[in-house]
Parts: sequence; structure tokens; C-alpha cells
Amino acid sequence: MRTGCFLGGRLASLRQAIEDRGAVEQLLHGEPHSGNVLSTKIGPLFIDLETRCRGPVEFDLAHAPEDVCEHYPNVDRGVLDDCRQLVLAMFAAWRWERGDQFPNGRRFGEEFLRVLRAGAPWPTFAVTFTLRTAPESDTLRDLDKLTLIERFR
Repeated sequence: MRTGCFLGGRLASLRQAIEDRGAVEQLLHGEPHSGNVLSTKIGPLFIDLETRCRGPVEFDLAHAPEDVCEHYPNVDRGVLDDCRQLVLAMFAAWRWERGDQFPNGRRFGEEFLRVLRAGAPWPTFAVTFTLRTAPESDTLRDLDKLTLIERFR
């Protein structure tokens, strides 16, 4: 299946699946990760709000390491899995945009697609972030959790 068709279909089906689950929407950062948080005297400050949106909290949690999700006892694991897939599909789609300037963007796009096509378990953003800094030989599925969390921090 062509990449554009695959991604378009996956994005549409995931949006529908999340809506069908009836998850409560709220204001979200849209891409909360360690690179978007500043440590200030009064506590953490989120920056880079260009991706702010409305949706279930699980969408923001899909960007975080699994140990962060453990602090949200009422998280819907089905919605979280759908959101993790959605994040991967979004990242892959961004890497397939014409004129994408992201360093090694096509390589990342291909890896995100490979993971989407391979199926569950769905990695968190901590894993996808690691791919950005990992050696060429590493893939999302080859890196162990401890290594991922250490590289994410």
C-alpha cells in the first residue's frame, strides 16, 4: 500500500476510534516532552505551544515515558494505545511532507511506518525521541526501556 494512502487511512481510523471511545476532551499541550519544559524558580514551565489542541489527556501521555502514565490511575489504556499509534502516524506524516527539513527525516519516517505496520506494542514518544539521537543501527524495537528512559531525560 502506498505510504500516503496508508497514513491517511490510519490517521482517519485512529481519530474515529478515539472519538468512539467517548474520551473526555480537555486543553492539551500537544507535544509535551522534556525539550518543551523549562525549569524555573516557580516550577516547570511548558513552552513551544504551537501544537496545543483539545483532546483526551491520553494524547499528551502518549508522548511521555510509561512511568509518567503510572501517575494517572484513571487513564484509559485503550485510548492511550490509540493515541500512541496516532502520535507515530503524525510523526510519520510530517516526515513525508514535501520539503521536510528535519535531519534524516525520511529515515525517521520509514522507521515510524515500520513500527506502525508491525503492530502492538506501541512505543511512547520517549522511544521515538530516542530514535532521533540513536546510532544508525538502533531501531525503535531494538532499544531496551532503561536505555530509552535515560536517553529521554
